[in-house]
Amino acid sequence: MNLSKCIQTAILVLFFFSGAAGLIYEVVWQRMLTLVFGSTTFATATILATFMGGLALGSFYFGRLADKHPKPLKLYAYLEAGIGVYAVLVPFLFSGLTSVYVSIHQSLHTAPYIMDLIKFILSFLILLVPSFLMGGTLPVISKLFARKLDSLGWGIGSLYGINTFGAVVGTFTAGFFFIITLGVKEAAYVAVAVNIIIAGAALLLNKVPIPDEASIQPGSPPQTKKRKTGRVAARKSGRSVYPGYVFHVVLAVYALSGFCALAYEVLWTRSLVFFLHSTTYAFTIMLTTFLFGMALGSFVFGRFMDRTKNLLNWLALIEVLIGLFAMLSIWGFSGLDSLITTFYQSDSWVVHVIARYAGSFLIMFVPTLLMGIAFPLVSKIYTQSQDKLGRYVGNVYSVNTLGSVLGSFVAGFVVIPLIGITGGIVLIASLNLALGVAVLLANPLVRSQLKQVALAGTAVVIVVCSLTIPAGKPVTLHSPVFGDIKYGGEVLFYKEGVEATVTVHQLPPDPFDGGIYRLIEVDGVNVAGTHPMLRLTQKLQGHLPLILYKASTGEDVRKAFILGLASGESSYSITCHDIDGVDCLEIVGTERESVVYFSEVNRDILNNPKFSLTVDDARDYLMATEETYDVIESDTTHPELSINLFTREYFQLASDNLSENGILSVWLPLYNASEVTFKMLLQTFQSVFPHTTIWYTTNYPTRHALLIGSKAELKLDFQILQDELENPLVSESLGEVGLNDVFTLLSSFVTDETMIREYVGDTPVNSDNHPYLAYYMPKQKMRDDQVIPGILEIFNELSLPVDTYLVNMGDDEDDIRATLENYARAREHIMQAIAYDFKVDFLNEALELEAALEILPGNRNIESSLVLALSKLKYSYLIQGAQMLQSGMFEQAIQMYRGVLQIDPECESALRALEMMGAAD
Repeated sequence: MNLSKCIQTAILVLFFFSGAAGLIYEVVWQRMLTLVFGSTTFATATILATFMGGLALGSFYFGRLADKHPKPLKLYAYLEAGIGVYAVLVPFLFSGLTSVYVSIHQSLHTAPYIMDLIKFILSFLILLVPSFLMGGTLPVISKLFARKLDSLGWGIGSLYGINTFGAVVGTFTAGFFFIITLGVKEAAYVAVAVNIIIAGAALLLNKVPIPDEASIQPGSPPQTKKRKTGRVAARKSGRSVYPGYVFHVVLAVYALSGFCALAYEVLWTRSLVFFLHSTTYAFTIMLTTFLFGMALGSFVFGRFMDRTKNLLNWLALIEVLIGLFAMLSIWGFSGLDSLITTFYQSDSWVVHVIARYAGSFLIMFVPTLLMGIAFPLVSKIYTQSQDKLGRYVGNVYSVNTLGSVLGSFVAGFVVIPLIGITGGIVLIASLNLALGVAVLLANPLVRSQLKQVALAGTAVVIVVCSLTIPAGKPVTLHSPVFGDIKYGGEVLFYKEGVEATVTVHQLPPDPFDGGIYRLIEVDGVNVAGTHPMLRLTQKLQGHLPLILYKASTGEDVRKAFILGLASGESSYSITCHDIDGVDCLEIVGTERESVVYFSEVNRDILNNPKFSLTVDDARDYLMATEETYDVIESDTTHPELSINLFTREYFQLASDNLSENGILSVWLPLYNASEVTFKMLLQTFQSVFPHTTIWYTTNYPTRHALLIGSKAELKLDFQILQDELENPLVSESLGEVGLNDVFTLLSSFVTDETMIREYVGDTPVNSDNHPYLAYYMPKQKMRDDQVIPGILEIFNELSLPVDTYLVNMGDDEDDIRATLENYARAREHIMQAIAYDFKVDFLNEALELEAALEILPGNRNIESSLVLALSKLKYSYLIQGAQMLQSGMFEQAIQMYRGVLQIDPECESALRALEMMGAAD
């Protein structure tokens, strides 16, 4: 007699919400622990390993306990209650963990791998209890729900599927709603409430009498039918008609299948960030897609298994198909860009989310669907009696989970560094194919001839795929990041390292100035380069904080800290000053190899005696170091990618590591943002540094500014400023971007805390617990032509005279103030010109620059900007003229080409076009 439909449905509902709560915890706790241990790949993998290791231990232990416990539902209620109660304590345990970790780090001063081991032990101690309890829920509830072996596939499949569907919902709601609307800790408390409600409901259900059902022994047919024996019975049965070694093979295969599953997740995620961008939402999307496929496979196909014989053959087929579709995913990346670009033509954030889901589904859906089918299938094969159902399900779940942990580690730390992502997919897919063959070979019901054919066929498939799939060609080359290759660009360096994929591009000749520039990108995100816009920011970031420190204190910077290596130019700029040393921290170790491609701007920085490089997480390093710095420069990536480095807690951490008169500079992006998120950045920074200034240099149209924070109010000695700029190394370095003049440098000053405070009003602060920027920026970001002109207009409105910060101007004080006023007036026009540049209105850009030249006649920086603006205008006229000529709009084309000749009277393209139209002068 089956369970009543009502109770059956109730159990499924409870287990759905259990899965949701579990993934909310995983998302929240991993975020909390990375704030303590850092965001390195090893730290993240350690957290995952301890969490999943606890799941495996819990499944193994409670599977056995469930077989002995007279009230499985009551035991399940206790597990859910235990999870909820412990989860209330977790935030407090994490707070205590920070001080423990820092004390150990400062006391031992030990090797990094020892600290990694300590991280593993500490995180294991914190996460063991809740993950151990979570691991027990599936085997315990299976003991109650799957009460007949003949319907075991449906019972286990529906439970695993519904729980994983809950995990999808938990991941989605945590990533898209709870954290942003409630906060990180509060999101965990939502899961706590869910656990307690589940526990209460389970205890109430436990009071409802559930009819006992006798186990149906393996191979026993319904009593109304004549029992079949021998080989015929073996072929008709899907259960334990096999020799004992078969079950060991199945268990080993499923452990390796878990290994493959998590290896694929790592490999696909590392590839998809090039297409979907590395935002908080993107990772949520990829994880929910992965889980959804597994949930659907288990839930839908569970019932099918109960009507299917020869289940070993089906398991073999599933493993083979996973391998084949994983191979096909490599070709799937070639069509991913066009698919996503079609959606990205819309400005709707919802449409962009759909695009990311479409891309994730294209790559992952079919293989993960097959992975989901495997769990109830293996459980059906491996379970040999109802009496030990909990043990069998626990064994299956635990070995798969342990395999998953190992797969994640091996893929990230061994496979990718050694053979790359594409080669890794081929290797893991080949392992899946081999697992399928192993199951077939172990099946005593399969004829030897068929086994030989299967073995030979699989070997052929592996060899053919290995030869036809260009394992050395990264799948990421299909992403828009490498679009410049079509137009003559070149990839000089490409390496898929442990932390990220680092590339160095040489761009095709610039159409406006003919320059050939290089970019360095990490996971498809540009972080530095030799383009004038990037070099201007790199120079300003490197030099300005040290110049301001000396001008305000009268002393040279003793020691500086810079976050981010990239091209190495900012680090070199620091070493140009009279400084004892600079400590550079970089989380992506592969950049040590790529930095040599920028030796012309970093002057062989790795061999500079003043320079020291450490590969680590910034927060982890600053939290543990006992060093104090006069200057800290935070030259990280965009806030939507590095949210932990733009929170109040991070800025406070930096402040705690500054000397009494120390200065913090933070790179401030003006792109991929909105005015709301721009205000939030300013508000967050100013909440720690009451003395805040904004600096933006106008020698080139740039998308970046600098935030300067100090503990004491800045008072700048004008004479020291001049003397510092006369330092030969400093003057040469700044002269490369036209900033070696004191008036040009000071004209980069925009405003200070008085105007900022009034501007930001009551805008919320971005914090570790409320990481608003990570969620608002992807939603609210606007195109450069929309957001940057608006921010530049705000800069002009907030602008203050810099001379209020100056002292010791000497006898020429009046002339100095007058010159600074002229530079400020000219800067208003230049900022407007830059705004027009981003709007692609080069004519008005040139007019504004001409107006600036009237105020500062002969200024070489403005003259260079005007030449560049006219070059862009000429180029745009040529493009428009060609388009109009092709469309038969001859009068408009003539007008465009004559505009070209006004800029360049000897332009051959314009002269030929006008002659062809009979309009030559």
